[in-house]
Amino acid sequence: DTTAANLIEQLKLDINYEDAIGVTYEEWAENPDECLSTLVTRYSDLASNYDVMVVLGSDFADVADSIEVSLNAHLATNFNAPVIVVVNAAGLTPAQVKRAAQYATKEIQSMHNQVLGAVATRVAAGEVEAVLAGLSTIPELIVSAIQEDPLLGAPSVREQFTAVNAAIVNGSDERLD
Repeated sequence: DTTAANLIEQLKLDINYEDAIGVTYEEWAENPDECLSTLVTRYSDLASNYDVMVVLGSDFADVADSIEVSLNAHLATNFNAPVIVVVNAAGLTPAQVKRAAQYATKEIQSMHNQVLGAVATRVAAGEVEAVLAGLSTIPELIVSAIQEDPLLGAPSVREQFTAVNAAIVNGSDERLD
């Protein structure tokens, strides 16, 4: 999980990477009770050392959204963690973004979790205000919309080097990232 690895590195956290990551969907599908126990134990061990915990939900690209939302809601309940709903707005209309946020919010609240807010990411240029207007109709949420930024999706120098089989002639390998 590159996001977890980057957060640990950038924030200079004294955490073993293995203790900070979750389980795969395949592991969850095979034995959800064991995975839940593992996740709650990892969370509790980490939480005992920090005043604040940030839990990144799943990102199962090959799993139906409804399953993913339910799983994340279930985990948030077991962690007793408030939730910020994040909707990837790429390719969605403002109405679709609103519906996705409403669905996720209702599902999470149905499991007695507190939803603090909703954030739409990768919003098309010119649609930020419409997305914000739609999200603002969901009661009691702090809302935000982040416009798509082509640079954020651009490949790293290392990825470009790999794609064309390039070699470093001068300089440091770690500067490719």
